[in-house]
Parts: sequence; structure tokens; C-alpha cells
Amino acid sequence: GLSIDTAGNALLAFRHDHLGPVEINVSKVGPDGSLLWGTDGLQVSSGAVFVASPRVTGTSDDGVAVAWTSENNVIIHKLNAAGTAQWPAPVTLVPAGGSFSAADLHASDAGTAILSFVHMTGPFPSPSHIWAQKFAAANGTFVWDPSHVKVYDQSGGSLQIANYPPFVPDGSGGAVFAWYTSTPSLQCRVQRVLANGTEAFAHQGVEVSTNAAQIRVSPSAAFNPTTQEIFVAWREQNTGQSQSALFAQKLDAAGNRQWTDNGSQLMPLAADEITNVTTLVVDDGAIVSWVHTPSFGNDPVYAVRVDSNGSLAWAPPIAEICILPSHSSDLVGVMGAEGYAAYAWS
Repeated sequence: GLSIDTAGNALLAFRHDHLGPVEINVSKVGPDGSLLWGTDGLQVSSGAVFVASPRVTGTSDDGVAVAWTSENNVIIHKLNAAGTAQWPAPVTLVPAGGSFSAADLHASDAGTAILSFVHMTGPFPSPSHIWAQKFAAANGTFVWDPSHVKVYDQSGGSLQIANYPPFVPDGSGGAVFAWYTSTPSLQCRVQRVLANGTEAFAHQGVEVSTNAAQIRVSPSAAFNPTTQEIFVAWREQNTGQSQSALFAQKLDAAGNRQWTDNGSQLMPLAADEITNVTTLVVDDGAIVSWVHTPSFGNDPVYAVRVDSNGSLAWAPPIAEICILPSHSSDLVGVMGAEGYAAYAWS
């Protein structure tokens, strides 16, 4: 897990077996690259149990929240700026059945943190759903429903196996979630959970497109706090999944689709593969980037800007982020404070 704190330090959470059993450690790295919490960072987990999927975020009260999967549970803890435990003890989320796995973690209002996690409803490969919880700054008590917010728990529906969708904060104490289902159909959905834990849209989320002739996977959402609009882009495919396209949609504050019920086509269906879709808000529109694969080992990274009407705004429309003849993957992006989009990839 990677984040920053209020002082501009980098925060890194990782699995570490230097001292014996695999544990979860957190490191704080200063702007000059100095290791502020020592060479190995601080160990936050304990015990010889399976731990995985560490997530970390810098909270608005100068703290550091870190979460991870531990056996069938999810654990979250909070440290202060000096690395001392701020909560009396780590908080463990235990499912009544099945298992929990950490998905994403972000800072929220007044020092709180929001954690999303995937609930596998039974033994592998049972249906999987998205849940979320918000934790109080001072002691880690639940801010939302004690039984958690079920962002997606459709009966007979499921996420793709081993898919742990990220979310984005809405800047007002809530969060915006985007995910795709593998059953009953391959479809992308979006939900906003408000600061008090209520859902802004219909339960199970809003479908980004109603085009039944094609399928949708791998959405990436971004939230505009000024307009309360959500921009989401995804990979659209034919039903045989032999062709891919790039589509985007804008949802208003009530969750209504704005770019027709089918969304806006940014790249047409073709045999070229489209992956690693990444959406960032800029002004009243968005920048959408992706990895484009016309042939094996040839994966250029591209970006387009979409205006508020869903039209391509640049001329020429496609910006080349990377055109080296090599394999590209794991694309991530963020808007810099000075208004530029920054990207990193493997």
C-alpha cells in the first residue's frame, strides 16, 4: 500500500519476513528519501498467521491508518505521526460466514478512515461482494452501520474471483465505488456512499450502460467534488470477448447517466486489447488513460481528454504517454496539485 501524510511524507505498507514469520510493516519516507521509521519500518501485525494485502493512508489529523487481511478476517489499526499506536488496539473485522479480504483504504473527514473489503460468502469460489466501514479517528469505533455498508450484495451476483475494486474519496466524508460483476452478467456498476453511510444511488449501484449487446469490465471512477459528478471509464467488449473498446460515462449527483444510456465511445471495438483503464478528473471533464495492446509485448500507453459532453477534447485526440516496444502493465495515475496528470507503470 502507498499513500502520503499531511507533511508530504510517503507511507508504504508491506509484507516482511526479516524477523521470522511474515508480518505487516509500515514505513514513513521523508521528502528527501530518509527512512523516518527505521530501515524495516514499524511492525503492526503479530502472530504466526497468514497476512496479506496491506493498505495504508495518511489521515487528516496527521495519523496513519493501515489495514490488512489476516486469515479470514480484516484488521485495521492507526498510528500517530510518531508511529505510536493511536487506538487502544487494532480493530478486527470478523465475518459471520465466509471470509473478508482487504480491498482499499482512504482517509476521510476529521481524521477518520474508510476501508472497503471483499466478503466471500462461503468456501472458495463462493460469490464475492463489496462491503465498507468508516472508523472513528480517536478509537477506531464504527462510524457507519455496525453490520457494515453492503455496497454490493446482490443475491446470485458476484465480483470476479480475486478482484478487489478500489474506491475514491468524495472529499466530503464519503466514497465513490466502481466495480464489475462476473455474474449474473459482466457489467460495471457505480455507487456513492455519503459521509453518514447512506447510499446516494439505488442499492446495488447504477449500471454505467444498458447496452445488452456488449459486456463491460474493469471500470475506473473519478469524482468531481465541485459538480458532484462521477466520471467512469471501462473496457467494453463483444460477447465473445475477442474485441475490446474504451467507453466512458458521466453520472450526475443523483446517479443519472448523462452520456446516453450506452455511454460515450472513446475507442471503437477492435482486436487490440485495452487494459489498465485509469480515470482522472480535470476541470469539468476527465483524462482517461489505458494500456493498448496491438500485439504481444507491444503495449503503448495512451490517454485522451473527455469534455463535459463526452467528446474528445484534444487535437490530435490521443496523447502518447509511452510508445516503447515493450510490455506495459500496472498503470496508475494521479492529478498533481499544479494541474498535471502523472503516471507510473511497469
